[in-house]
Amino acid sequence: MERPSYLMRVEMVEVTAATGTVSCSTTSITVLPVADDDSCQITVNGNKRGTVTALNVGATLVRLEVKSSDGSNSQVDVRLC
Repeated sequence: MERPSYLMRVEMVEVTAATGTVSCSTTSITVLPVADDDSCQITVNGNKRGTVTALNVGATLVRLEVKSSDGSNSQVDVRLC
């Protein structure tokens, strides 16, 4: 039986990069990025926030992209080992 996904909360406040560690047996996580402005649109690896993200053996790069209501974009890369 596969272990449930881990939940990772990332607050998008002046963050440009982050790292995290999960156990070797973890096969997926659910990333729920949060922005100060509720009108921001956030994606995780190009998918809707809260989508299960599969993990590779070794390091996995998770890209969070934020589009603000004024049309500006920013991104944060989270490296999971």
